[in-house]
Amino acid sequence: MRAQGARQAAFDVAVPTPDSEAPTRWQRLRPILLWVTGFICLLTLSLGGAAYSGLYQGERDRERQRQELAEQHYRAGLERLDAGEYELAIAEFEYVFQLDPDHPFAPQGIAEVQIRQTRAAVRPTPIISIIHY
Repeated sequence: MRAQGARQAAFDVAVPTPDSEAPTRWQRLRPILLWVTGFICLLTLSLGGAAYSGLYQGERDRERQRQELAEQHYRAGLERLDAGEYELAIAEFEYVFQLDPDHPFAPQGIAEVQIRQTRAAVRPTPIISIIHY
């Protein structure tokens, strides 16, 4: 019984009561870890938002540049058409289609080139008038 009483006394000394207990390492680190975790989450969200915004802005800039380039080639096609360089005009209008498949005037440009090519290829035959005297 004495041995059991000694063990009980040793147990009572080794385990302090909750009222007098000092904070453990985990209890001291828990708020710090929560703040660090929150900061990392906030940083990740911020970086993700910035990356998405940058990609979106870059795509808008590329789209604007592609439309400007399509307009430049459309104007170049009109200049080639007016100069009578029909093959180069068709090439310019087809490149406009590659850059912007929904360009509103590129089909009209190709149709105009084809009409002018047909007119240039068709030469009127001279009319011979036979006069009977």
